[in-house]
Amino acid sequence: MERINLYRYKKPVLKLSSFLILVVALLAPVFAARFTVEFYKQTAVNALNSSHAVILSKYKLTIKLPALQDQYLEIKRLNDLLHVESKRLQDRISLFENHLYEYAVTNAALKTLLNNWKKDDENWLILTRLLMDQKNLVLNFHEIYLSNVNAVYNNLAELLSQYYRISKAVDYETTVPFLNKKLAKVTINGSR
Repeated sequence: MERINLYRYKKPVLKLSSFLILVVALLAPVFAARFTVEFYKQTAVNALNSSHAVILSKYKLTIKLPALQDQYLEIKRLNDLLHVESKRLQDRISLFENHLYEYAVTNAALKTLLNNWKKDDENWLILTRLLMDQKNLVLNFHEIYLSNVNAVYNNLAELLSQYYRISKAVDYETTVPFLNKKLAKVTINGSR
Protein backbone atom coordinates (compact mmCIF):
# COMPACT_ATOMS: atom_id res chain seq x y z
CA MET A 1 0.00 0.00 0.00
CA GLU A 2 1.01 3.54 -0.65
CA ARG A 3 1.09 6.33 1.78
CA ILE A 4 -0.88 9.25 0.54
CA ASN A 5 -1.07 12.51 2.33
CA LEU A 6 -4.53 13.85 1.96
CA TYR A 7 -4.03 16.70 4.34
CA ARG A 8 -3.93 19.88 2.24
CA TYR A 9 -2.80 22.44 4.77
CA LYS A 10 0.25 20.67 5.98
CA LYS A 11 3.37 22.89 6.18
CA PRO A 12 6.19 21.74 3.92
CA VAL A 13 9.25 20.91 5.93
CA LEU A 14 12.71 21.29 4.48
CA LYS A 15 15.04 18.60 5.59
CA LEU A 16 18.58 19.47 6.63
CA SER A 17 20.11 17.43 3.84
CA SER A 18 17.98 19.22 1.24
CA PHE A 19 18.96 22.58 2.72
CA LEU A 20 22.66 21.75 2.57
CA ILE A 21 22.35 20.56 -1.03
CA LEU A 22 20.63 23.83 -2.01
CA VAL A 23 23.28 25.94 -0.23
CA VAL A 24 26.08 24.06 -1.94
CA ALA A 25 24.29 24.37 -5.30
CA LEU A 26 23.94 28.14 -4.82
CA LEU A 27 27.46 28.80 -3.52
CA ALA A 28 29.35 26.57 -5.95
CA PRO A 29 29.00 28.93 -8.98
CA VAL A 30 30.02 31.92 -6.82
CA PHE A 31 33.18 30.20 -5.65
CA ALA A 32 33.88 28.89 -9.14
CA ALA A 33 33.56 32.38 -10.64
CA ARG A 34 35.75 33.87 -7.90
CA PHE A 35 38.38 31.18 -8.37
CA THR A 36 38.31 31.67 -12.16
CA VAL A 37 38.69 35.44 -11.88
CA GLU A 38 41.59 35.12 -9.43
CA PHE A 39 43.23 32.52 -11.67
CA TYR A 40 42.98 34.81 -14.73
CA LYS A 41 44.26 37.80 -12.73
CA GLN A 42 47.25 35.80 -11.55
CA THR A 43 47.86 34.55 -15.11
CA ALA A 44 47.72 38.12 -16.44
CA VAL A 45 50.15 39.35 -13.77
CA ASN A 46 52.55 36.49 -14.54
CA ALA A 47 52.33 37.29 -18.24
CA LEU A 48 53.11 40.96 -17.51
CA ASN A 49 56.03 39.95 -15.31
CA SER A 50 57.49 37.73 -18.00
CA SER A 51 56.88 40.03 -20.97
CA HIS A 52 58.17 43.20 -19.28
CA ALA A 53 60.90 41.72 -17.13
CA VAL A 54 63.55 44.16 -18.41
CA ILE A 55 61.47 47.23 -17.58
CA LEU A 56 60.42 45.86 -14.21
CA SER A 57 63.99 45.06 -13.24
CA LYS A 58 65.30 48.43 -14.50
CA TYR A 59 62.83 50.46 -12.45
CA LYS A 60 62.82 47.95 -9.55
CA LEU A 61 59.10 47.25 -9.80
CA THR A 62 57.26 44.13 -8.74
CA ILE A 63 53.70 43.43 -9.74
CA LYS A 64 51.65 41.88 -6.95
CA LEU A 65 47.92 41.37 -6.88
CA PRO A 66 46.98 43.06 -3.58
CA ALA A 67 48.63 46.39 -4.50
CA LEU A 68 47.77 46.31 -8.20
CA GLN A 69 46.00 49.69 -8.22
CA ASP A 70 48.93 51.42 -6.50
CA GLN A 71 51.37 49.77 -8.87
CA TYR A 72 49.27 50.85 -11.84
CA LEU A 73 49.36 54.46 -10.62
CA GLU A 74 53.14 54.24 -10.07
CA ILE A 75 53.67 52.84 -13.57
CA LYS A 76 51.42 55.55 -15.01
CA ARG A 77 53.42 58.22 -13.15
CA LEU A 78 56.70 56.80 -14.46
CA ASN A 79 55.22 56.65 -17.97
CA ASP A 80 54.18 60.31 -17.74
CA LEU A 81 57.69 61.22 -16.57
CA LEU A 82 59.16 59.34 -19.51
CA HIS A 83 56.83 61.17 -21.91
CA VAL A 84 57.87 64.54 -20.46
CA GLU A 85 61.55 63.61 -20.69
CA SER A 86 61.05 62.34 -24.23
CA LYS A 87 59.37 65.61 -25.25
CA ARG A 88 62.16 67.63 -23.63
CA LEU A 89 64.80 65.62 -25.46
CA GLN A 90 62.89 65.90 -28.74
CA ASP A 91 62.73 69.67 -28.30
CA ARG A 92 66.50 69.79 -27.73
CA ILE A 93 67.09 67.61 -30.79
CA SER A 94 64.90 69.94 -32.85
CA LEU A 95 66.83 72.93 -31.51
CA PHE A 96 70.14 71.31 -32.48
CA GLU A 97 68.81 70.37 -35.92
CA ASN A 98 67.64 73.94 -36.51
CA HIS A 99 70.97 75.30 -35.33
CA LEU A 100 72.90 72.97 -37.62
CA TYR A 101 70.63 73.80 -40.55
CA GLU A 102 71.01 77.55 -39.98
CA TYR A 103 74.76 77.16 -39.58
CA ALA A 104 74.99 75.16 -42.80
CA VAL A 105 72.89 77.66 -44.76
CA THR A 106 74.79 80.67 -43.42
CA ASN A 107 78.10 78.92 -44.00
CA ALA A 108 77.07 77.95 -47.54
CA ALA A 109 76.02 81.52 -48.32
CA LEU A 110 79.34 82.86 -47.04
CA LYS A 111 81.28 80.24 -49.02
CA THR A 112 79.35 81.18 -52.16
CA LEU A 113 80.18 84.83 -51.59
CA LEU A 114 83.89 84.23 -50.99
CA ASN A 115 84.28 81.73 -53.84
CA ASN A 116 82.66 84.17 -56.23
CA TRP A 117 85.07 86.91 -55.20
CA LYS A 118 88.09 84.62 -55.23
CA LYS A 119 87.63 83.41 -58.81
CA ASP A 120 87.11 86.91 -60.22
CA ASP A 121 90.59 88.18 -61.22
CA GLU A 122 89.74 91.17 -63.38
CA ASN A 123 87.32 92.99 -61.14
CA TRP A 124 88.14 94.63 -57.85
CA LEU A 125 85.71 94.08 -55.05
CA ILE A 126 86.00 96.16 -51.90
CA LEU A 127 83.80 94.95 -49.08
CA THR A 128 82.59 97.80 -46.88
CA ARG A 129 79.97 96.03 -44.78
CA LEU A 130 78.87 92.44 -44.19
CA LEU A 131 76.21 91.51 -41.66
CA MET A 132 75.03 87.92 -41.86
CA ASP A 133 72.96 85.85 -39.47
CA GLN A 134 70.28 83.18 -39.74
CA LYS A 135 67.57 85.59 -40.83
CA ASN A 136 69.19 88.60 -42.49
CA LEU A 137 71.99 89.53 -44.85
CA VAL A 138 73.33 93.03 -45.46
CA LEU A 139 76.19 93.33 -47.92
CA ASN A 140 77.71 96.64 -49.04
CA PHE A 141 80.63 96.69 -51.43
CA HIS A 142 82.30 98.72 -54.17
CA GLU A 143 83.12 97.04 -57.43
CA ILE A 144 85.55 98.28 -60.04
CA TYR A 145 85.12 96.33 -63.28
CA LEU A 146 85.92 96.59 -66.96
CA SER A 147 83.42 98.54 -69.02
CA ASN A 148 82.88 95.71 -71.48
CA VAL A 149 82.36 93.03 -68.77
CA ASN A 150 79.20 92.44 -66.75
CA ALA A 151 79.36 93.42 -63.13
CA VAL A 152 79.79 90.69 -60.56
CA TYR A 153 76.98 91.98 -58.37
CA ASN A 154 74.32 90.71 -60.79
CA ASN A 155 75.70 87.18 -60.59
CA LEU A 156 76.30 87.48 -56.86
CA ALA A 157 72.70 88.47 -56.13
CA GLU A 158 71.50 85.49 -58.15
CA LEU A 159 73.80 83.10 -56.25
CA LEU A 160 72.76 84.44 -52.86
CA SER A 161 69.07 84.15 -53.77
CA GLN A 162 69.38 80.41 -53.02
CA TYR A 163 69.73 81.26 -49.34
CA TYR A 164 67.93 84.59 -48.88
CA ARG A 165 65.18 86.64 -50.50
CA ILE A 166 67.37 89.24 -52.12
CA SER A 167 66.68 92.89 -52.75
CA LYS A 168 69.53 94.55 -54.59
CA ALA A 169 70.20 98.26 -54.91
CA VAL A 170 72.91 99.89 -56.96
CA ASP A 171 73.62 103.06 -54.99
CA TYR A 172 75.62 104.55 -57.82
CA GLU A 173 77.47 103.44 -60.92
CA THR A 174 79.95 105.66 -62.71
CA THR A 175 82.71 105.41 -65.26
CA VAL A 176 86.35 105.89 -64.31
CA PRO A 177 87.83 107.10 -67.62
CA PHE A 178 91.54 106.96 -66.75
CA LEU A 179 91.27 103.25 -65.80
CA ASN A 180 88.76 102.42 -68.56
CA LYS A 181 86.63 100.81 -65.86
CA LYS A 182 83.34 101.35 -64.11
CA LEU A 183 82.79 101.88 -60.41
CA ALA A 184 79.61 100.75 -58.66
CA LYS A 185 78.52 100.89 -55.06
CA VAL A 186 76.08 98.05 -54.38
CA THR A 187 73.89 97.18 -51.41
CA ILE A 188 72.41 93.69 -51.26
CA ASN A 189 69.81 93.01 -48.58
CA GLY A 190 68.43 89.58 -47.93
CA SER A 191 66.00 88.01 -45.51
CA ARG A 192 64.42 84.62 -44.93
